[in-house]
Amino acid sequence: MVTMGSLGAVRCDDGGDMSEINGWVAVDGKVQRVSRPVNPPGEGEVCIRIHASGVNRADLMQLKGHYPPPPGYSDFMGLECAGVVEAVGAGVTQWEAGDEVIALLAAGGYNDRVVCDARQLLPLPAGWSMEQGAAFVEAFATAWLNLYQIGALEKGERVLLYAGASGVGCAAIQLCKLMGNPVTAVVGNPAKAEFCRKLGADEAVLRDADCWQNLARLAPFDLLLDSVAGDWLPKSLPLMAVDGRLVLIGLMGGSLCELDAATVLMKRLRIQGSTLRGRAVEFKAQVLASMRHALWDALQQQQLVPVIDRVFEREELSAAFEYLAGNRNMGKVVVRGER
Repeated sequence: MVTMGSLGAVRCDDGGDMSEINGWVAVDGKVQRVSRPVNPPGEGEVCIRIHASGVNRADLMQLKGHYPPPPGYSDFMGLECAGVVEAVGAGVTQWEAGDEVIALLAAGGYNDRVVCDARQLLPLPAGWSMEQGAAFVEAFATAWLNLYQIGALEKGERVLLYAGASGVGCAAIQLCKLMGNPVTAVVGNPAKAEFCRKLGADEAVLRDADCWQNLARLAPFDLLLDSVAGDWLPKSLPLMAVDGRLVLIGLMGGSLCELDAATVLMKRLRIQGSTLRGRAVEFKAQVLASMRHALWDALQQQQLVPVIDRVFEREELSAAFEYLAGNRNMGKVVVRGER
């Protein structure tokens, strides 16, 4: 049971004080744990006690000072979590204390608690662990948004996917398989190639000296989900079909390139940049509602599953970041909090 205290703090029956939040911030390129006061959930908000958190490349960018939180949000790190609702604010009717949920966040995913808009939540699917929930929402929301909302994929259209063994890559492969879109994944080594094929990729191409020649044999592609850019973007243009879409979601290979505008013109290509963290709550709520409508039966039937590579403890957050930065993962990296 959770009640609102006379001084505005939220208190639990076990005596725990929710007027303070413990979380992690980036300081001079390193993670640092801090404690700060927090207000109770306001109108339309919930407070979640976090049990597990997903690790994302955006965290690595924030650590380097390249990806600050959106205006109006704290500098607490973390973009997704799974946990239990501890308190709800006025006007919240869809959630109540004790509900197990997953949340898509702009900040605070590695905290012990987070206060967020109630529309940023989904229920934890039956039978899922907190770790599975934490590995789900950012990757699948990113893949769903960019493939099927922005990318407007139709059944049978062919997809090219860079970083196929990443968290987003794993989600994209599964979604393409479910929705009837042949998908080719580009990966860094043979183990990742086999991993992607087992997950459902129709083709897996190694990122080696023969990469572009091998991709040319498999072309054309209707949609490219590009997390690399840099000089990969101009090399990708010849691979695209007429009226193809290139959706840019990351810059692991850099931000600058030269490209042949004539190819873009003659093929009527559309190059679209896409981010999720800085979007308005209303936009994120629409993405989550669309996913719940279109995908929930598949989730319950385990046709879509979050793929977890490794789980770290919350106190090992720095090690989790180093592991992700080393590109060793096949699937999501997750941080586990207190239970």
